[in-house]
Amino acid sequence: MPSSNESSSIQYVKHYLLDGLNNFNQEFYNNSGAGWEARTTSLCDMTGEGGTISDRHCMASQRMSTNVSLAFITTRTPPNATGAALFGTTGFDHGRFFLRVTPDLPFGADSFFTSTSKSPLFSTDVYMWTAVLDPTVVYEIKVSNVDQDSYMELNSFQFRLNVVNTSDTPSAAITSPLSTGSGTSLNVGAIAGGVVSEMEWAIS
Repeated sequence: MPSSNESSSIQYVKHYLLDGLNNFNQEFYNNSGAGWEARTTSLCDMTGEGGTISDRHCMASQRMSTNVSLAFITTRTPPNATGAALFGTTGFDHGRFFLRVTPDLPFGADSFFTSTSKSPLFSTDVYMWTAVLDPTVVYEIKVSNVDQDSYMELNSFQFRLNVVNTSDTPSAAITSPLSTGSGTSLNVGAIAGGVVSEMEWAIS
């Protein structure tokens, strides 16, 4: 519990797999080496009337892509992380992926997860996996491609942090990268395999 001159706040950080120069982000990630490539694609949300594409909701998606079986990336959670979410893409040429968290997740949650990003829809950035974390533990997360010649494309991990602020150091507001101004929340993990987690990430 924070002391009388401390307060806690929830903040979000997003660690992209590619840096600003479109290179693999070695500050936060390691990978298996061969079989990975950087990709940039203009992605659009189907938010227009009748399901048409609205230019106002198009954006460039930068991600790491592989179609090599057993190619993987690893990352570690930042201190005080209470939640994690993996963003990636879907597509007709995608396949299965496997995720492992070490040490085991709290509350009896499954630390092994297999699903697929194969979809007849065009690629878009979606939640591929989410989990509640113990903020006192630093976890290692490993994501592996399963099927040879089928793609796994990863954009970023987002972490929800429980930050303790002292009265001497007022916190700066950090806007969640999920913010849309809609005042709604997303039921996360909805991808070909169904809802992965009951955790909801608020969108303010």
